[in-house]
Amino acid sequence: MLILKLVVCSHCKKQLRLHLGMVVMTKKFQYRVKRSTTNRFEAACIHNHCKWRIRATKLKNSDYFEVKRYDASHLCNELQNTGGDHRHASSWIIGHYIKSKFEGVGCNYRSKEIIADIHKLLGLNISYEKAWRARESAFDEIRGSPEESYAQLPSYCYMLEKKQSWNSYKN
Repeated sequence: MLILKLVVCSHCKKQLRLHLGMVVMTKKFQYRVKRSTTNRFEAACIHNHCKWRIRATKLKNSDYFEVKRYDASHLCNELQNTGGDHRHASSWIIGHYIKSKFEGVGCNYRSKEIIADIHKLLGLNISYEKAWRARESAFDEIRGSPEESYAQLPSYCYMLEKKQSWNSYKN
């Protein structure tokens, strides 16, 4: 029997799905979303005979989701039969998982290395394309998207002009 520890409150549904996805990838089982609305999230183990379930609802006047029901008894180990392919190993969850590798200057973490690390850490086989998308997702999460960077250019140029005028006034 597998007992999972899960966070009681999560900031938003995406955070809840992220945390849940990381837990199930680590513990090597999969779940099926039963119901997902703006105010509710329900999921159960992919096997009908398994009792693992979670239900979370959105708190009033807030973006937080609270786990109302959590049956942690998990009796099956489904991934042993699937050859390591995992339905919840999405690129944005893997990107969140590997984003610490990109912090720092001049980091070069290639897709080939991501594939090897995910296989070593989680025992999952992911494609080159998924590793590439995870890499891009991690970059976006750490540094922001190119569109966000481009939108900041006018304020950056303004600050450069201010600094330039201050230096010429100072001399």
